[in-house]
Amino acid sequence: MDRSNWKRSIYPLGLGLALISSAWTTRAQDPLLDSLSLEPDAWAPSKISNTSVQFQLRYYMDAAGWNGRPIGLWSDGNTMYVTDWLFSKLFAYNLAGPRDYANDINTLAPAGNRTTRGVWSDGTIIWVCDDFEDRIFAYNLQSGERQEDREFDTLAGAGNDTPAGLWSDGSTMWVTDDKDEKIYAYDLMTTLRQPQLDFDSLSAAGNHNPRDLWSNGTTLWVADTGDWSSWGDWVHGKVFAYDMATRQRDAAKDFDFQSLRDAGATSPAGLWSNGSTLYVSDWRNHRMFSTPIGKASPLEPAPVDFSRNPEGDFSKMAEQGNMHPSGIWSNGTTQWIADIADDMIYAYDIATGLRAENLDFDTQTLQGAGNGSPTGIWSNGFTLYVTDDVDDKIYAYDLNVQINVKSREINTLGEAGNQWPRGLWSNGTTMWVADWEDDKLYAYDLKSGSHTPAKDIETLKAAGNEDPSSIGSDGTIIWVADWEDDKVYAYDLNSKERVPERDFDSLRQTGNLSPSGMWSDGHNLWITDFADAQVYAYRLSKQLPSGIHSIRRNDAEEIVIDFIGTLKSSMTLDGDFLPVENAVSPFIVTPSRQASFFVAE
Repeated sequence: MDRSNWKRSIYPLGLGLALISSAWTTRAQDPLLDSLSLEPDAWAPSKISNTSVQFQLRYYMDAAGWNGRPIGLWSDGNTMYVTDWLFSKLFAYNLAGPRDYANDINTLAPAGNRTTRGVWSDGTIIWVCDDFEDRIFAYNLQSGERQEDREFDTLAGAGNDTPAGLWSDGSTMWVTDDKDEKIYAYDLMTTLRQPQLDFDSLSAAGNHNPRDLWSNGTTLWVADTGDWSSWGDWVHGKVFAYDMATRQRDAAKDFDFQSLRDAGATSPAGLWSNGSTLYVSDWRNHRMFSTPIGKASPLEPAPVDFSRNPEGDFSKMAEQGNMHPSGIWSNGTTQWIADIADDMIYAYDIATGLRAENLDFDTQTLQGAGNGSPTGIWSNGFTLYVTDDVDDKIYAYDLNVQINVKSREINTLGEAGNQWPRGLWSNGTTMWVADWEDDKLYAYDLKSGSHTPAKDIETLKAAGNEDPSSIGSDGTIIWVADWEDDKVYAYDLNSKERVPERDFDSLRQTGNLSPSGMWSDGHNLWITDFADAQVYAYRLSKQLPSGIHSIRRNDAEEIVIDFIGTLKSSMTLDGDFLPVENAVSPFIVTPSRQASFFVAE
C-alpha cells in the first residue's frame, strides 16, 4: 500500500468504529439486527427509474463483528458474499434476505487478509483483494481454505497499491485502484499484467473514487463512493459505465441513483448482477439496493436535434482540483467555475483552457465572507454574485479585485422563502434564483435586493421540473436544468409559460447526469456536471454549423462531399464561389467535372 494514502484510508475507520458502539447498544432492542430486512414499501418508486429499493441492509452483528461498511459483492445466485471495510471475513446472505451464517468465510484474518475490499469468484475459487497488503488472496469457496498458488502478488510491482474492486471474465482479472483512478488488468491464470486491457479513462470521466466493478461482457460498471467534502459533508457517488471493447466511457448507461438519494443511498461501493438486476452496496449507509439493467433509458430517447457540441466541452477541471463544479459564468475571456467542495471559484482562460489563478476567488476569501457552500454564480461584469444554500443569501464580490462587498449582497432570500437557492441569472435589473425544494424561480430587484413576487416563475412544478439546479437565459428564454430528470426545461421569460421546443433532452444520453451550473454566450449553452468534473457544451440553435463535414470516395471511386448549408464552387481558390445548382448532401462530384474548389455556407 502507498503509505501516503493512510490518511485517506484511516479517516473513515474512526467513523465506522463510532457507529459500532451505537449498533451494540441497539442490539437488544431490535431482534432483526442479524438479517436483511425486506422492506420494498419503505422506498417510494422514483419518477426516473420507477424502481423501489428491494431490500435494506440492516445494522447487524455476530461474534465476528458488524458488517456496517459493506464494500465488495459477489453471488452465486443464491448466496451473496459481502466484504467489510473493518472486518476480516466474508459475510454471507441468502439473496431472499436472511443472514446465512453457515456460509460465512472466516479464514481471511489468519491469512493476513485484514483490509478486505473487492471480491470475485469463478464458482470454485473466491478472490479477495487487500489494499494494505497490495495482494489478492484466494480461498476455496466451499471450505474457505486458503489457495496461495492462485493468489496475485504482482499488484505492488505494477503500481496497483490501493486495489479496491475485482471482476473477471474468466480469462482476465480487472482490479480498480482508488489512488491511481484506473483499472489494472491481469491474466487470471498466470497473474501477469495485461496493460493493453487497462481502463485509463476513469479520471477524465470524473470517476475519482472507484471501488467495485461488474460487467455483462459488453458494458463495465464501476462504483464510485463519492468523497468527503472540505466542510465535512459527503459528496454523493454514482456508478459509471464503460464500453468493454473500447474501454471508454459509455455515459448513457451510467447509474447516478439520484432517485434514491433522498432515501439515503449516497455511496455505492459493491456491485454484482444476475444480468437483469444490479445489486449495489452503500458503504456509508449500511444498505444494499438494486436497479434494473439492460433496459432502455427511463427517459424518452433524445431527438436528433444536433444540440450537442462536444468540441466546446471543457474537461480539465479535475486535474486542477476543481472536482465538484457548481456554478459557471464567463465574460468571454475568463471562465469562472465554483466548486462546492473546495469553497472556492476557479478561473480559467477560455482560449487556452489554462488556469488563471490570479483571478481565482480562493477558499480563504469565500470562507472569510461566510460563503461556505457556493452553488450558482452570475456577474454583471463588475460584481460576482454567488448563492449559498446554507446561508439563504447571495454573496457579492468585486470581480476585478476578488474581495467581498457586503453592501452589494442580497440578504432577503430566507424571508422570501427561498431557503434552498441554487442557480441564478439576471438581466441586469432582476435576479432570478432557483430553489431546490420549492420548485420555482424567485425574483429579486438587483439594486435593492428586495423580493419581487410578481416576477417569480412558478410554472416549474406543473411542467415536471421539480429539482431545479441551475439556470441561464438569452434574455428571451430562461432555461432551468433539472437534477433528477437530467434535462433542461425552457420557459418564456416574460410570460413564464413553457416553450418545450427549446428544451434540451440530451443530457442523459450525453452523460451530463448531475447538471449543477449553466452559462450561455448566446450561441452555446455550457452546463457543468457536479459528478464528472466537466463542462458539457450544447448549441442553442440545435443545428450543426454550415460547412463541409467530410470528403470521401465511394465504391465507384467517385468523390462524395457531405455538407450542411449551401454548397458553392469555384474554378480557382481565390475566385467567386457560386452555388452549385440542385446540390444536396451527399453531393457526388462526377468524373467529367473539371477541377473545382468547394465551400459550404
